[in-house]
Amino acid sequence: MLQDMQHEVIGIASDFKEAEEILEHEIPDIALIDIHLRGGDDGISLAQSIRERFDIPIIFITSYSDKATVDRAKQVRPEGYIVKPFEKADLYTSIEIAIFNYAKGHKLQEDTDKDNFSNVVIKDSIFIRRIICL
Repeated sequence: MLQDMQHEVIGIASDFKEAEEILEHEIPDIALIDIHLRGGDDGISLAQSIRERFDIPIIFITSYSDKATVDRAKQVRPEGYIVKPFEKADLYTSIEIAIFNYAKGHKLQEDTDKDNFSNVVIKDSIFIRRIICL
C-alpha cells in the first residue's frame, strides 16, 4: 500500500529492538508505529525514544482507541493517530497532512523574523518519502 503511494519503506519491525536496529542504519522521513509491539515495550515507548533521538514526524496506527491508550499516546505528541481498520485514503491523507504540518512548523520556526505566514510554501519535491513501519 505504501509503495503504491510512492513511499519507500526502509524497514518493518515487530518489536522495539528491531526498530532500534533499523534506526541505527537509516533515519526515515516519518515513522508509522503500531502501539502493540511484541516484547516488553509498546509502540508508545518506542515513539518516545524516537522523539528523544530523532526529529521526525510520528503517526500511530493501532486498533486501540480507549481513553487510557489515547491519553498515553498524546504525551508523545504524534502528528497522527489512525485506528484500524483503515482505508488507503486514510493512510494517504494522514501521511500527507503529518508531513506538511511538520515541515510547515519547522519552516515557521526557521522564519522567526517573518510575520507573514502566508509566505510559507511546502512543495512535495523537497521530501524524500522514506517510511519506517513499526
